[in-house]
Amino acid sequence: MTYLSEAACIEARPRMDAAVISITEPGRKAPLNEGWGAVYRIQFSDAEWDDGMVERLQARGMRFDPESKGFPGPSSTAELLVAIHDIELRGAVSHVVVHCHAGRRRSAAVARFIAQRHGLPFDMSYDGYNRTVFRLLNNPPQRATVAEDRAAGSWLTRWWNAIQGTDTHRA
Repeated sequence: MTYLSEAACIEARPRMDAAVISITEPGRKAPLNEGWGAVYRIQFSDAEWDDGMVERLQARGMRFDPESKGFPGPSSTAELLVAIHDIELRGAVSHVVVHCHAGRRRSAAVARFIAQRHGLPFDMSYDGYNRTVFRLLNNPPQRATVAEDRAAGSWLTRWWNAIQGTDTHRA
C-alpha cells in the first residue's frame, strides 16, 4: 500500500501486479504510464465538509450538493468503494498505489481506509488526510435509485461495464 503525489506516480515504474487509484480534480486525467495491472480514475476536489456545515446551510434555506461543486460525495464514494472491491477481487494484485495531486490528503484518506480494512500497516499518527473522504468511505451516503444511476451513466453503469469488459474509465 502506497500513497503518493501525482508527479511521483507519473514517474513511478508501472507494475503489472499493482493497481492504481488515480484521484484527480474534476475534468482532469493524470497522464499515467501504461503497464499498471489496473487503473481506476476518480475525480473530485480536495475539499472537506461535515453534517454540521450542511445543517447550518439548510437552516439558512440553502441546499448543499457537494458533487455540484466537485467535492467528495455519494458518487465519488461509490466509485472508490467499487474500485477497492474490484481490487480485492483481483488475484493478481499484490500492491495498491493511491495518488492525488499532492499525495497528502485524498490519497492518504483512501490508503488509510484500505489499510484499516485489511489490517495493513499505516502511520495512524498522520492526521493530514482528508477527513471527509475517510468518513464517507466508512459511512457511505445513500445513493440514488438504480434507474437514476443508469440514466445518468454514473458509477453503476461504469461498474457494470467493468465486469462486462467494456469499461472506458480503466486504463
